[in-house]
Amino acid sequence: AAAYLMALYISRALRRRRAEAEEAKEEVEDKNRQLVVMDEAKSRFLSVVSHDLRAPLTSLKAFGEIIRDEDDLGAEERRRYANIIVDETDRLHRLATDLLDLDKMEVGKMEWKLECQSLLPIIENAARVFEGAAEEQGVSFAEEVATDLPDVAVDADRFSQLLANLLSNAIK
Repeated sequence: AAAYLMALYISRALRRRRAEAEEAKEEVEDKNRQLVVMDEAKSRFLSVVSHDLRAPLTSLKAFGEIIRDEDDLGAEERRRYANIIVDETDRLHRLATDLLDLDKMEVGKMEWKLECQSLLPIIENAARVFEGAAEEQGVSFAEEVATDLPDVAVDADRFSQLLANLLSNAIK
């Protein structure tokens, strides 16, 4: 009888341990799935960030090289290219600031700087920035924008970023 009770006790203890081990295994598998999802999200994020940084860097390099290499540039052209470099540097600064605000994005508190304004200057600036890149790639580039666009509530930096991505991809 004592052997039977001992065997019963050991059997119950083993079942309990097996159930605990199964529960622990499921917990580890769940954590692993969560890590895989987080890793995929991180990869997508890094891809977007590198793309968003590449566009202004390409413009900075292209217009810097033009200023450096073209001896026959007029003062007005040189000033125009320098303004593009300053604008793109400002955009890179804003992108870096956005990266520092990553905590806000993670908790769903992304702040939009919506202001009622015309899209025309934002579109014209984006076109001006990418004219040289299109020309270097031998791509025909024409800006056709209605001049009577209504003012809209827009985050100018985000909209500029969107246009830069579209134009960069189109030129490629």
